[in-house]
Amino acid sequence: MGKTTGGMIGSLQPDNLIARIYPPAEAFVIDLTESGIIERGTVMSLEDDGTYAVLGSGSGTASCIIADTTLEDDVTATAYRTGHFYRNGLVVADGYEFTAADENNLRLAGILLSDGI
Repeated sequence: MGKTTGGMIGSLQPDNLIARIYPPAEAFVIDLTESGIIERGTVMSLEDDGTYAVLGSGSGTASCIIADTTLEDDVTATAYRTGHFYRNGLVVADGYEFTAADENNLRLAGILLSDGI
């Protein structure tokens, strides 16, 4: 018979991104405009060619949120197409100001935002 030591195998670090369980956070795979490290919680815009760029670095509209941080040479990523997220957990391109129009585009896509604590 085995003995449980009670030791910790891993730990969970909340990242202040997902706010509520409804609507459910549904993930899908996206093609990136360019490879590179993209942080979890980054808002992505859908570009004319069907790829996705970090909001503020392209010309598209806000449409999804990166679910898992990408690696340097990733050309695809997992993103949330729906869900309820905290505004202060979102990331956009350096120098870009997240707007009410961006929030409305996310809402139309099925993504709700709330103020975080």
